[in-house]
Amino acid sequence: MDFSDRQQEPGKKFLGIGLVIAFHVVLVYALLNGLGTKLIEI
Repeated sequence: MDFSDRQQEPGKKFLGIGLVIAFHVVLVYALLNGLGTKLIEI
């Protein structure tokens, strides 16, 4: 299969990167606020 002529939309790439960054920010925020220790206790 040759995907070299496939057009990529730059908006989709930036949207995906933005969602991954937002997910990690929320995850770090939850861990810093003690959510990680509450999950471990359960």
